[in-house]
Amino acid sequence: PAFTLEHVLIDMSEIIEFYRGKNILITGGAGFLGRLLMERLLRICEVGQIFIIVRDKNGLKAEDRHDSIFNTPVFDRLRQLKPSFLDSVTLVKGDIGLPGLGLSDSLRAILVEKIDVVFHSAATVSFDEPIRRATMINVRGTREMVLLCREMNNLKALIHVSTAYSNFRNSEIDEEFYDPPLTADELIYLCERMGDGDLSITTKKFLEGWPNTYVFTKCVAEEAIKAYAAGIPTCIFRPAVIICTKREPMEGWIDNYNGPSGLISLVESGFARVARADPISNADLVPADMCVNVIMSAGQKVGTLGFDGEIKIFNFASSSRNSITWGNFTRYFVEAGKHLPSDKAVWCPGLILLKSKLLYSLVSFIYHIIPAFLVDMCLLICHRRPRALKLSRKVSKFLHLISDFSCKSWRFSNDNLTALWKGLSPTDKVLFDFDLEKIDWKEMITVKVRGVRKYLLKEHERTIPSAQKRRFWSSGRPNSSRNPDSFDD
Repeated sequence: PAFTLEHVLIDMSEIIEFYRGKNILITGGAGFLGRLLMERLLRICEVGQIFIIVRDKNGLKAEDRHDSIFNTPVFDRLRQLKPSFLDSVTLVKGDIGLPGLGLSDSLRAILVEKIDVVFHSAATVSFDEPIRRATMINVRGTREMVLLCREMNNLKALIHVSTAYSNFRNSEIDEEFYDPPLTADELIYLCERMGDGDLSITTKKFLEGWPNTYVFTKCVAEEAIKAYAAGIPTCIFRPAVIICTKREPMEGWIDNYNGPSGLISLVESGFARVARADPISNADLVPADMCVNVIMSAGQKVGTLGFDGEIKIFNFASSSRNSITWGNFTRYFVEAGKHLPSDKAVWCPGLILLKSKLLYSLVSFIYHIIPAFLVDMCLLICHRRPRALKLSRKVSKFLHLISDFSCKSWRFSNDNLTALWKGLSPTDKVLFDFDLEKIDWKEMITVKVRGVRKYLLKEHERTIPSAQKRRFWSSGRPNSSRNPDSFDD
């Protein structure tokens, strides 16, 4: 590999020095953010050993899931630099949703003895997860992790990954704890002892004002941190809407259809033509690699200072520093789609944003339901199985789930985050950049569209010319696209 400025800076980094030789436990290591965090730690930090808690999945035992976790493009750069990097990774069989994290006594003893730093990012992020499962993973799993940390002999830092929307009902969100409708212990007690019917009735009143079980349980999980982490050097990281990587380890990497990535893929494929969103509301997008940089910086800060009587919270939202509205986000990705069209598009892409529920329902019926019905009629006539309406219902469900976040703006304070950034050395500001003010959103969204096309839709760049020709014939003119603001009002 070529010798770069990064090689020079690594030896001068306070953050890298902090993680040198440390044994690190990561939950959620098989997830999007967890993989990026692992890659970054393994590539530029000479860590001791990284332990990740994984469960049996798809017929594979936890200990045999190396290929499914590491056989992705995000590790290609690391694999070139350090071909034997897996020697520094230990897969630990466990399950965040089980009592005691599903760890055996022997594995628990190893973690208690060896671990220096814990990154707890495991969570079920499904918006429609049943309350019991969401609680067992997001709330009880967090409590169990803190209890494990309290036993650790050499713990320097615990970093808990939450969400900026954990206090969804507040329009202004400071870097502090807010009281949830009930404590972690109370919610866990209900979910462990009640049947489905009684649990649904009991928790219904607590869920009023919350859009989904995800943000609700993440709020209660923060209370578990507050209640059980006293005396432990701990911090909470609250990212807003996490999108693809900006730069590290490569541009545009994404491995899930959550939020904006799903919206872009649906629009560029021609399956979504209208979405419920307020064009002037803030989108609060944050690149995933910048999230990793905050996490690692916060871990070093907390680990160096130790517990000072306060659990620091770091809000990470772009509207505080460099805002982008949903209208501009839509305009930018539709514009980028002209030059990077999907080869799978069934309709010329374009998107109408409507805040009104009534107007959205009407226009969605015209643009989504009627075309799907007509396609199914044609399929039936051709003696083929109808599937367009079923797909349309899935699209509508997805658009409904994200609408709670696209029709409202929040004000996030970021004093702690600003202080964290200002406290970094000049070297670490280069290596662990999370300055959102530097982002050119039009350029960033173009990177995202390219990433969605490459990593989610699995389309090679060589198909771009043919996709552009298809768009020409489907639209009647080259590079055509509906103005996304044409039906905003």
